[in-house]
Amino acid sequence: MAALSSRVILGVTLIVIIVGIIGYYIATQRAPVTTPTPTPTTPTPTVVTPTQTPTPTPPKVEVKAIRIGTTEAGTIGYIIGSVIASELKKMFPEVDTSTYPVGGWPINMAEFVKGNLELAYTGTGTALALAWKREPPFDTLPPDAKLPVHTLALWSNTFCIAMTPELKDKLGIKTWRDLDGKKVSIFASGWISHRLIMKALETLGIKVSHVELGVYSSAQVDALRRGDIVAIGIHAGADTPAPGALEILAKMDLVIINPSPEDAEKVIKAGLPFDWVPVTAVNWTKPVGVDRMFCLRDWSAWVTTSDILPEDFVYKMLKNLIANKDKLFEQHKYFKEFAGDPIGVQVKAISSAPHVPVHPGLAKLLKEYGVWRPEWKIAGG
Repeated sequence: MAALSSRVILGVTLIVIIVGIIGYYIATQRAPVTTPTPTPTTPTPTVVTPTQTPTPTPPKVEVKAIRIGTTEAGTIGYIIGSVIASELKKMFPEVDTSTYPVGGWPINMAEFVKGNLELAYTGTGTALALAWKREPPFDTLPPDAKLPVHTLALWSNTFCIAMTPELKDKLGIKTWRDLDGKKVSIFASGWISHRLIMKALETLGIKVSHVELGVYSSAQVDALRRGDIVAIGIHAGADTPAPGALEILAKMDLVIINPSPEDAEKVIKAGLPFDWVPVTAVNWTKPVGVDRMFCLRDWSAWVTTSDILPEDFVYKMLKNLIANKDKLFEQHKYFKEFAGDPIGVQVKAISSAPHVPVHPGLAKLLKEYGVWRPEWKIAGG
């Protein structure tokens, strides 16, 4: 019985196995399912708009104080600088404006570089031009020194050599060469006019000894009378002798000494800013012994930079000064050229040193008048 049951179980098991094998065979023989090939799609490109970085706006310059450099008290630079200070006080009453009589043009330039002045008094074709070229006396300025630029020119200058007619006759002096070996007092050693006149003499091989006596001082007058010195420097602005020159002319006669035409040509060829000027260009109070004068020529100006006095400030300053040009002339004769042609004065001053940049406030004004030249450069901050 037990054996029968084992056979039955074995048979059933075999049947189940056979049925499973047949079912697996049938299942594997069905047609394969085809997987569809996906259709490739082109992705829509994403348009990326570049981020526009705005140009940074320069920080607004707030003008709180203006220190105006001038020459020594009593000189024309001091007198006109004081007039400009008075006008600025009217235009900008909120700004503390004052004059600083620091000395000649080179000293003004040096004080500006040190940060001690907001407006420096200078000559455009001499001190300003030499500073931008780093020529003496500005060859020791730091390479990164921030130099002022053309801003406000007011009058032309004429610097000459003069002596008394008595000394001229006594010593037989006819030209600059006859000054060789003599003692002179040519303005003050801190003045660029002194340096350039001395350089002109040196260019010609003429050696003189400068005696520091003060500009247009009583000491100069006394030294001339005694013969301790034989010549002095004398100058005029616009067409008017400097106040000190007028004082000396009131005390004694003076005659102007010129170089020979050949020597004058050598000075000009050396690149020094000298030229012949008709004696009638200056209203001397008495005859000065010549028909024409060989003189150092330049333009007096006050200069700054746009990071000290910004464009809108300087533009407003210039517009106001031009609007009041006739009143300025009433205050002093040195404003004659500015009153007659304020824009023309700026053009001539820039032309005396075209390598020096122009303040953007002045550039804006000149463009309005249609006189801006493409070769000029507008200064940055």
